[in-house]
Amino acid sequence: MNNIVVGDFARKKIAEGIELAYNKVKSNYGSKNIELNGYLTIFDLEAQDKFVNLGVKIIKEEAKEIHYKFGDGTTLLIILIHSLLNDLYWNADNLQSDLKIITDYLKEISMPLLMPRDIFNIINGTSKGNKEIVNYLLEAIDMVGINGTIAIDENDNDITEVMISDGIQVKSKLLQCSTNNTLNDVKILITTKKITSSAQILQILQQTIQTNNPLLIIADGIEGEALSTIKINNIHKTINVCAVKLQQCDVEKIVLATNATMIVDSAPLKALGNAQRVIIDKDNVIFFGCKKKYKSNRLAIIKVGSNDEIEKKSLIKQYQKSLRALTSALSYGVVPAISTSAFFASKKLNLKSNLLKTAITHPLKILIENSQLDYTTITNEIMKKELPYGFNSHTKTIDNLICNGGIESYATICDILQRSVHTALRLASSGVLITN
Repeated sequence: MNNIVVGDFARKKIAEGIELAYNKVKSNYGSKNIELNGYLTIFDLEAQDKFVNLGVKIIKEEAKEIHYKFGDGTTLLIILIHSLLNDLYWNADNLQSDLKIITDYLKEISMPLLMPRDIFNIINGTSKGNKEIVNYLLEAIDMVGINGTIAIDENDNDITEVMISDGIQVKSKLLQCSTNNTLNDVKILITTKKITSSAQILQILQQTIQTNNPLLIIADGIEGEALSTIKINNIHKTINVCAVKLQQCDVEKIVLATNATMIVDSAPLKALGNAQRVIIDKDNVIFFGCKKKYKSNRLAIIKVGSNDEIEKKSLIKQYQKSLRALTSALSYGVVPAISTSAFFASKKLNLKSNLLKTAITHPLKILIENSQLDYTTITNEIMKKELPYGFNSHTKTIDNLICNGGIESYATICDILQRSVHTALRLASSGVLITN
């Protein structure tokens, strides 16, 4: 039986769920402890009231997206969404236009990530000061340069090391993957079409099951019956199947490198490409040991080792988060700590939305309160200076954020701001909640 609530009561229930998540994370904001990541903190959070729990689930999903995309910034996201939802009856006029004004301002004050000090600070910040992650990522950068390719892989022993290998990395969109995103001795099916019918891949699945090879599918999309078939096989571990979408120019590159045949309909096993190893993440695929000679790049691979498999997998995720943050910062530049940058934006920009103007000051307010200092006193001191000076939550002083590690990726911050506003708009306009 379905339970339904509507109108203001529905919106208040959502707000209660957001409040639960907010109260869980706000005291951790600014902490160096990697275990106090906002998403990880609310991962097991559940509300007894089913309608309140809808709010909890929504905030979890939004935090999860940021967590896996950038590895950091989830507490900031929760704080901003909570701040925007404090008044459920606000007028959304000017919210989108003011958001653009803020992101344009951040772009204006952003700077390229070039200095070794700044590269260190980005890695150090996202790894919460993990010296092992910092040192191995810096070693990898030394080997291939800041524009080189770095991959994270697992070692088969307890030693973490950096190795140089030849490989091909291409941008990708992840369509489907099993729990294991590293494939060894992999068969590769390549088509420019969408795969919608299980008949298109059934023969290949049967053949790769017999040969015990994992399968990578490169296609324009996986939908319907075909997607269900792949998911079921992955769940039952009948075969390890991953699927990605590549740009057309990269599809042609991988066809040549893996000695594959472009598939039109169904295909025999001999039409598949081959690679010794493929590493897949949300945005990239890296091919190693392709069967056919092709121009490849020198890659630095950080092979993460540990005697404990659970610890190893946790370390790999931490390395991947720091690497994603570094890649984003190298591509789009960095800004001084968003808590201070947003505070200056609220004071200097002609924002018409009082709600957004107030919300973007809350991260700094919480940082100062968590440091057990007076908000008015600190902000008065900050206003006497200009960026990049601001509040450093680690030293509890006002100093040059750029010189002292207080920098964040411009792309990450813009994504968090946009997601916060869009989520708040969606939640505040929710008029009906249904649970069963």
